[in-house]
Amino acid sequence: MEKLKIMVINDSEEVLALFQDILQNEEGHEVVLCSYRIRDLDEIRAQNPDLLILDQVYGNESAGWKLMQKVRMTRDLAQLPMVFCTTDLRRAQELEGHLAAMSVITVIKPFTIETLISAVEQTWKNRPASMEAKASSSSDD
Repeated sequence: MEKLKIMVINDSEEVLALFQDILQNEEGHEVVLCSYRIRDLDEIRAQNPDLLILDQVYGNESAGWKLMQKVRMTRDLAQLPMVFCTTDLRRAQELEGHLAAMSVITVIKPFTIETLISAVEQTWKNRPASMEAKASSSSDD
């Protein structure tokens, strides 16, 4: 798999460090870590990631869903491949088809390293055609 720039959003420093260890140190991707204190979508635009991982925070479940909705309703970010990590199994099952149609792979927590890596690979493999063009142009630089 090609090396990606992956932005991970979570409010726990410990969880962010684990994502970085797995995705950057083990898998070789460039990882950008960000807190849910993210004010708006400008930080995502500024980082221009290939893939976004939203890690839902226990006790603040709505923050992840809201940010996912904001990304999907913003024209320049709407096609960004996304992995959504959640403990809300019921809601994830209810929305599974809808999320898949929006190019969002859902990972139920707790999950294994292999599950996370597989979700990243599957999300990238199934990204929209417009993202494939972006990846080709950025690799030509």
